[in-house]
Amino acid sequence: MTIFSKLAIIANLVVLTTGQTAITVNVATKYQTIDGFGISQAFGRATEFQNSGATVQNRALDLLFSTTAGAGFSIIRNRIGSGGSGDSILPTSPGSPSGTPKYVWDGNDKGQVWFSKKAIGYGVKTIYADAWSAPGFMKTSGSESTPG
Repeated sequence: MTIFSKLAIIANLVVLTTGQTAITVNVATKYQTIDGFGISQAFGRATEFQNSGATVQNRALDLLFSTTAGAGFSIIRNRIGSGGSGDSILPTSPGSPSGTPKYVWDGNDKGQVWFSKKAIGYGVKTIYADAWSAPGFMKTSGSESTPG
């Protein structure tokens, strides 16, 4: 690329950035309602908070949930595992759609309940959990990680 081509590109960028139209915001006009902003602490991230010392915990939670000293997040999304033993409340097939499921919970939620309770202390009221996939036995592929 010649020096002239490089200068032409730079000149175009300057024109683009300096020639932008002003934006006017009318706060009286509403087009949508936003329920809040949130985060997910799935995949063990909440455990990292839980295992930290009290000073680090409090500072990190303030940065996430405080409306005066932090981001003021108001929604939490938790994960319901689907990967089988130790990661799912229904790790094995009940045998058929009419079979009796055998739900199992090993008590390890990777810190999500603890984290959610801490967030509630900051006023968070919207907490939900969802499965990222159906268990493999419910899919034609037989695998949690592939479509089917």
